[in-house]
Amino acid sequence: MDHIIFVKDFKENDVLRRSFNQLAMETFGIEFEDWYVKGYWTKKYIPYSLVKDNQIIANVSVNILTILINGDEVPAIQIGTVMTDEGYRNKGYSRLLMEKVLEDYSHIPFMYLFANDTVLDFYPKFGFRHMEETIFSCNYMVTNGCPASFGKLDGTKQEDLEFIYKKALTRKPNSALFSTTGTEELVMFYAIKIFPQNCYWIAEEEAIVMCQHEGSTLHIYDIICNREVNITTILDTMTTEETRKITFHFTPTFENLTYTKKEFSDHSTFFIRITQELDMPLHFKHPITSQA
Repeated sequence: MDHIIFVKDFKENDVLRRSFNQLAMETFGIEFEDWYVKGYWTKKYIPYSLVKDNQIIANVSVNILTILINGDEVPAIQIGTVMTDEGYRNKGYSRLLMEKVLEDYSHIPFMYLFANDTVLDFYPKFGFRHMEETIFSCNYMVTNGCPASFGKLDGTKQEDLEFIYKKALTRKPNSALFSTTGTEELVMFYAIKIFPQNCYWIAEEEAIVMCQHEGSTLHIYDIICNREVNITTILDTMTTEETRKITFHFTPTFENLTYTKKEFSDHSTFFIRITQELDMPLHFKHPITSQA
């Protein structure tokens, strides 16, 4: 590894951060600069990188958070932004960085990540195992209830982002069965990069709803509120006459809904590595807005 050095947590280094963003764009088609500029790249997101000539050539990032499982809070890290420059692949650099992460966080009982199909054989070498996720849906038609008024939030406007962040800081998890806490910065990444035009404020429920229609299906990505919401009011407000199905991209535990549960199939596979006895629920969906 001539002239290759290891660095981590370099967000204030403009040269390295610019190179990091360039590699992320080449690898995933995303970059983190606006997330950084707006103040949401905090000490909870830590890149572990190899650098050559002031260029990031490989990276594994750590996201520090808490997993909520059956009401119990479990310290956790989520590994993401695993990438290697095309000219430096197949040299063991991802393995080296993974080993550094595992060494630094050996005290953390719950580690997990989402892997694409090309690297499914890589992570079991480090003690990770695949777990199936479940997608929850329910049939739904507009009722004769009383929908609430709502306003649209704009993920390109700073004042709206500040409003979303303030609410995310004091939010109640959507489920005690399986959820995450301390992930407001990841929520903001989705508000800025993924769902900037799909965030709505329902004042009556004091709730932000991230959702989007796809044909007759309403996809609900997140509900951000500091108390238990009336899901009927939210659904009556956000559905249309054409809506026939609701799909939740987290683990919903609303008692007045009947769910259809299916194995979740996506471009990524959920892997976990646990070092203490945990009673994982049989059916769960990791919240999409805290997925790195």
